[in-house]
Amino acid sequence: MTPEPSVIRQELEDRGISARAVAANMGIHPSHLQRVLSGRREGSRRFLKSIVDAIERMPTRRRERPPDDVERLIDAATHVFFLKRGDFESAICARGERHKEKE
Repeated sequence: MTPEPSVIRQELEDRGISARAVAANMGIHPSHLQRVLSGRREGSRRFLKSIVDAIERMPTRRRERPPDDVERLIDAATHVFFLKRGDFESAICARGERHKEKE
């Protein structure tokens, strides 16, 4: 089965590998690889298979944190910033005011 260029592009994106890095690994010109992957130039079955093989040999770039973790960290930092300024009250980080009211 011949790999589809769109599937190869998606695999590159999923693994965090650039087409330029694959081209360097294969010893070909990056623009040639880009033209084949974008569909502007037809690639032979053998060529497409060699691209897939090159991708499988390359290490993947790992993401440091999933995007939702980054968003949670930004929300937490914003929360703490406004708490320190005293611009709003927070049930999460009440500074004992709640306990004083009960007494």
